[in-house]
Amino acid sequence: MNVELSSLSGDEWYAVYASITSNVNTIGLFSPIVYFRTLQRQPEPILNLRGESLSRSTIELMWQPPSKPNGPIATYLVYYAPIEDRLPVNNWKLLCLMKGKFELIKKRKLKTLF
Repeated sequence: MNVELSSLSGDEWYAVYASITSNVNTIGLFSPIVYFRTLQRQPEPILNLRGESLSRSTIELMWQPPSKPNGPIATYLVYYAPIEDRLPVNNWKLLCLMKGKFELIKKRKLKTLF
């Protein structure tokens, strides 16, 4: 026999045990507890993204991590384009990917390094 458990969170530990009931409504003995971890999956979006202008050419971005990261977060990718281009932009030439060109400091503040 088998059963599929769904709606579980990604990258989480779970403990499972089972029992049966008879037709006289008595609960049988419980099985041993089995532990397993679900696979990682796509994280939820970041929360409370906001920015503050530090100069004519620099902004500081701040956010909170996702409420459900569903696994370790490897990199935050920041995309930006002039506002008249209306994000998300389909033309990749108008986007700048800031992967590895920033550092996270105190409470997910981002400072550009250029």
